[in-house]
Amino acid sequence: MSRAAIRQIEAFNAVMELGSVTRAGEAMYVSQPAVSKLIKAFEARCGFPLFLRRGGRLVPTREARQVFVETQRLFSGADRVFDTVQAVRDRRRGEVSIAAFAALSSHLIPAAVSPFLAERPDVRFSLFTRTSNSVPEMVQTHRADYGLSLLPATHPTLLCQEFVRMTMVCALPAESALAARERVTARDLQGLPLIALGRDDRSRPIIDEVFHREGVAPRTQIEVQIAETACAFVANGGGAAAIIPSAICLGQHDPRVVFRPFAPRIDMTIWLVHSAAETPSRLSTAVVERIRETLEEANSPFA
Repeated sequence: MSRAAIRQIEAFNAVMELGSVTRAGEAMYVSQPAVSKLIKAFEARCGFPLFLRRGGRLVPTREARQVFVETQRLFSGADRVFDTVQAVRDRRRGEVSIAAFAALSSHLIPAAVSPFLAERPDVRFSLFTRTSNSVPEMVQTHRADYGLSLLPATHPTLLCQEFVRMTMVCALPAESALAARERVTARDLQGLPLIALGRDDRSRPIIDEVFHREGVAPRTQIEVQIAETACAFVANGGGAAAIIPSAICLGQHDPRVVFRPFAPRIDMTIWLVHSAAETPSRLSTAVVERIRETLEEANSPFA
């Protein structure tokens, strides 16, 4: 549809809604003669009269009322388009999908994203919990807009950048003598029954190397796959301590467990992965920024 035709329909709708050419001109910011010219051009395009001229007024014909039903739909549709544009611009509508390793997806990401989504009921959010090895594949196959991994992605179709450095902390029973200390060292844990993350966890070899450098042989009594389970064992007296990511602390409210900085400090890099071929949406980028802010908040007491 040409711009001229749209302008004619706009003038027609304005006269139908406001009842006069003068008011229509004011609403359209044009002169009364300009509106009259647009109406005549629209009538010529239609091939039949749309208004009867009576006493200086335009009276709609029955045909005009029939046409008005359709032109209203046209502009209602245009309004919906612009409503959608505004919603997208304001990040109030759309879909976001994130793939992340368990330490983030269990507590921290829900804590970060829930307030954002509560204000945006038209946003649909999907969270996929995957191992760090599997996160890049989720992005590569377009099942996730972004991935958060402890491993950098090297595939040429992906872009990978350092996101946040996450500190490992010591989870202790609240009644433990070590809980009174400002920080816990590897030497403090000498001979104590520890809860360790599985050998396939990215932090495990780094933690083992720290104990080795400090001349401490860790006494691992329990081995688990996820940090939340380690905290549950600590809470229930299943071990003296566990070294876990600081991200876990944000979602833990069990009074039987306290968290203390671990020394020497261990930092784990979280990598942000997204497609090299597509630019992520403004909405998904805003969600990722909320996650970054929450990660930094969780990490700050131990940094």
